[in-house]
Amino acid sequence: MRAPVIAVLLAATMLLAPSAALAVRGLPEKEAKHYMKKALKQDDELGFRWAYGKDFSGCKHVNKSRVRCKVEWFLGDIDYKGRVTVWLRQFRGELWWYYAYDIKGINRYCQDVGGKNCIRHWHVD
Repeated sequence: MRAPVIAVLLAATMLLAPSAALAVRGLPEKEAKHYMKKALKQDDELGFRWAYGKDFSGCKHVNKSRVRCKVEWFLGDIDYKGRVTVWLRQFRGELWWYYAYDIKGINRYCQDVGGKNCIRHWHVD
């Protein structure tokens, strides 16, 4: 009498297993760059929204649903450079996108005049 109940519970547990969350579609590079731009525009301190010379290079798939790119841009006296990673994950049947970045901003004028604290760092996991 208990065997069918255990089998149903086991089957339900298998449906909610973490490995099921990894079964998402691939993330094309073009779509990944779109998400990267959205992520960088969310933080006004980075100035990405108003920047010039935006460049995404060295993009590669870490796995089928995760893409990492080198990025750089400039705004005024500050040169920004770093890496951005975006990935897809399925949660309760819906597809969500996530991001992480590690960006360094160097104030060139500050460096030229011998200032201190000319480098800022932004890190999001």
